[in-house]
Amino acid sequence: MRRTMSTPLPKAPALELESSLGRSCDVLSAPDASSFASYPASWYFFGPSSSVQKPGGSPVSRQLAGERVVVYRGADGVLRALDAHCCHMGADLAGGEVEGNCICCPFHGWQYDGDGRCVMVPSGAPPPFARQGVHPVVERDGCIFVFRGSSLQAFPLPTFSALPREGLVPGRPFRFDGPWPWYVTFANGFDIQHMTCVHDRKLLGEPIVEELGFHGRRLRYRTEVCGRSLADRALRAFVGTEVDVTIDFWGGTMAWVIARFRHATSYVLITFDPRDNDTTHLQLVPFQRNTLWNRSPIGRLSLELRRLLTISFLRHDLDDLGEVIYRPGTLVEADRNLIQAYRWLADLPAVEPESTG
Repeated sequence: MRRTMSTPLPKAPALELESSLGRSCDVLSAPDASSFASYPASWYFFGPSSSVQKPGGSPVSRQLAGERVVVYRGADGVLRALDAHCCHMGADLAGGEVEGNCICCPFHGWQYDGDGRCVMVPSGAPPPFARQGVHPVVERDGCIFVFRGSSLQAFPLPTFSALPREGLVPGRPFRFDGPWPWYVTFANGFDIQHMTCVHDRKLLGEPIVEELGFHGRRLRYRTEVCGRSLADRALRAFVGTEVDVTIDFWGGTMAWVIARFRHATSYVLITFDPRDNDTTHLQLVPFQRNTLWNRSPIGRLSLELRRLLTISFLRHDLDDLGEVIYRPGTLVEADRNLIQAYRWLADLPAVEPESTG
């Protein structure tokens, strides 16, 4: 290596971290593919706040962790998230209308409140079974997140390890599907070796992995930008040659990335949504400081440029790797961080829906 890390990376305040590097695996082996949940119980990115913007406006549904969830904003401006398919005959509630703080099914007019209770049936009294599943929903920094799992599995919605005083504003999400199971896609962030081969980055010093309780892991490392692409040349010319990276991985579904160059800091959220056919739907959301300048047209253009540079960085994974196969028996000592990541992900709980009875 050309050099080692010369300055310590900043740690997030008010977080008790426990280093996992000191723990050696009893046996250097990754878990079998059957050990991973089909859908981890975690927070899922629903979309930008603008997608459900108007109080009393049209509801929106998305596929999250194998089930369709509808989010709507009541007349009071509060977001609610319910199972999207009406418990009567399965119509998507996103096709209905919002009345007050309730949502109305487009098929037969059954009406549900924010707690999932059916409060009105045009043909008579609501039957005992008439209830929709309810999901925690949080709106933060211009984004909407929905928790999939039971209340016993829930944990607070995470965010970036260090936030600017002004807060953040999001850019346009970039969406794509990867032909890999969610745990392979998610654990790829811990595969530091591929940074050199795939992303033209030279690692400067050893990476550091820390535990953030049961649901989270933090990875910190420093790299040198060595690529010859137009994007890498622009990075070296305008923001710096070396970058300190902090990634907080949470619940198998979110990676909160802070990349600190000499002259700029980038904030990027990468979200992971498993699909039934062993593919993963990913969304990348860039952020920048919520200043008056950044909210101007020039500032928004700057945010779009950050988005394009990040997409350029990830494009190599999308275009060059093809279908990566999970083969736990082929992982070796150099893959120790990756193996530990797989072990952590295998321990994460699967989605267990709340009872609606």
